Amino acid sequence: MDIRSVSAPYGDSGGASFRTPPPDLPSLLLKERIVYLGLPLFSDDDAKRQMGVDVTELIIAQLL
Repeated sequence: MDIRSVSAPYGDSGGASFRTPPPDLPSLLLKERIVYLGLPLFSDDDAKRQMGVDVTELIIAQLL
């Protein structure tokens, strides 16, 4: 299946400006630096004590 972009003029202005198709979701997420983790960022106190480090803080630090 061949996928092609379609552009249509905006408004009634005779076609001076054309629309482009929206980007695909992965490209948009990458461009806008949006990260989806799938779970809430939460470290429980027992896990912090066992590992000696707060995993939530490490994840946030890497994202910044």
